[in-house]
Amino acid sequence: MRFERPGGTGESRPDSPSPVDRTARAGQRMDEAAAAWREAQAARDAYRGDGTGFDLAAPLPALDGGDDTTPWDELAAFRAADANLPPVPAGDAPGYIASAPADRPWLLSAKDSHPAIQYVFAALDGGAGHPTERHEGWLTADQLIRRVTRLEDPAQLDAAARARAVDAYTGRRHGCGPYATRFVGPDVFATAVVRAVGHPKTRGVLDGTYDPSDPARPIKLPISDLLGPDGHRFCEGYAIDPVNGSVADAIRLRRQWVVARAGAPQATTAPTASPIGGFEGGTVSIAFKPTVDGRRNQLATMFVNPRQ
Repeated sequence: MRFERPGGTGESRPDSPSPVDRTARAGQRMDEAAAAWREAQAARDAYRGDGTGFDLAAPLPALDGGDDTTPWDELAAFRAADANLPPVPAGDAPGYIASAPADRPWLLSAKDSHPAIQYVFAALDGGAGHPTERHEGWLTADQLIRRVTRLEDPAQLDAAARARAVDAYTGRRHGCGPYATRFVGPDVFATAVVRAVGHPKTRGVLDGTYDPSDPARPIKLPISDLLGPDGHRFCEGYAIDPVNGSVADAIRLRRQWVVARAGAPQATTAPTASPIGGFEGGTVSIAFKPTVDGRRNQLATMFVNPRQ
């Protein structure tokens, strides 16, 4: 239907709000935005952190040469699409974490966290990777030790399969390098994720296209880039003990031990591990996988390494 402009009466079109209405509606939107901001700020103020001492309000160096930002700022701005992960409505994250089924215990690490942190966990859980289940603070020291010495996958919830070193996702033998490490808590982990996604080196991969003939290679970033100059204090892990002074020999013998143990329990001595002394000067490894449609690269996993 065509609406004719009323003639000579000074009236507005029936389908258009009056100037007074426009002002009122604009004021209402501003009030709603202010209320949402106050609610978000109140939630931040009420949140007491994950107990590790990591300060979400302390500015971190800008990654792009601009002004320094706080973890809070970057957590609030993060969206799953930034990492080419499947979309997650921000308001759904708390419920998603709270109702985490028994087969996703790693999500419960964030059950008492701020919704912005829960959102990061929920977004990663929808992807093709495994950073939360194998590299976040829900892992105990025993799980880390058993992973690096016995190749037991913490994501594998079948105890018998885990003892046989069966990978939870491939069904093949689980793999692990000379270290098993973790970010110590959900605040630290979520901050590292969003900072990694925004890092220029990572963006170079995420903003490109997936090429099956030349898949994206893992990259390494300084821990300090993601968590600040004291970020190494929020990383922990264990290293396999060398055999005859050789880490390579230790890894080779670990594989032999795991293969033999998968056939039948045995009395031979299992590999051992020791705590990593510190992570100052260390790095964060970031790996990628193709998105479901095979067009882009998505963040698949990330973990910390001691200085080498």
